[in-house]
Amino acid sequence: MGTGFEASLPNVELESTLEGKLEAEFIACLMRQTATVLAGKKPSAVFNFIPRAAGLKVSQEHKMYNARQVVMYYAQILESYGFIIRVCAEFDDRICLFAYRTKLLKSVLSRFCASELLYQHGYSICDFEHTIDELIERLAHYHADRGALSVPIDLTQEQKRTSLTPFPHEIGVFLGYPVEDVASFIDCAGAESVSVGQWKVYHNNERAQKQFEVMRRWEDYILERFNTGSSFKELLTMSYKKAV
Repeated sequence: MGTGFEASLPNVELESTLEGKLEAEFIACLMRQTATVLAGKKPSAVFNFIPRAAGLKVSQEHKMYNARQVVMYYAQILESYGFIIRVCAEFDDRICLFAYRTKLLKSVLSRFCASELLYQHGYSICDFEHTIDELIERLAHYHADRGALSVPIDLTQEQKRTSLTPFPHEIGVFLGYPVEDVASFIDCAGAESVSVGQWKVYHNNERAQKQFEVMRRWEDYILERFNTGSSFKELLTMSYKKAV
């Protein structure tokens, strides 16, 4: 395991083993879902890894077990680059993940307006790692209420019987969205936005459109580099050097 980290454009179709296919799939998923995080233009991303292993006859349980091993292996590798992957929940067909750039996310959460909104929504804001843990716990509760087979927290039977946990929309702060837009989204229950891009815009639409364009260009650039020969490691190292 680990060949996909240094390989350019991992080809799932050319892989013959379950481990090889899942590794190639996971690297491709990371590139699609975290390109702007990789580029250092967005602090974090939340997404699903859906292992397929097309062409191989294996049980779903075996496939998910191996997918989990791939995720944990890469989480360990990427941590040394300041790129953190946390598991939020596991279903029978997908793994829900939260990935972030430590330095960028720390900078975002250190802003007064961000910490104030999170405090208003019940976060203790005592330190960075604890705040991340609180978010992961909320995401875990949300998914546990919706059939997740495994979550990274201990749930009592009483907790499992309570009403459905709402999605923690304050995650927009962690994702780098403007705090005022996150607050208005929550207050308006997602309605009455003036435009929609990577997030729903309620304030300063002109600024938001410029940000959307910058993010699109960086995403296109990173994916083009990947698709034309740059390995995930090369792109991660390039952006890591810029980030630090």
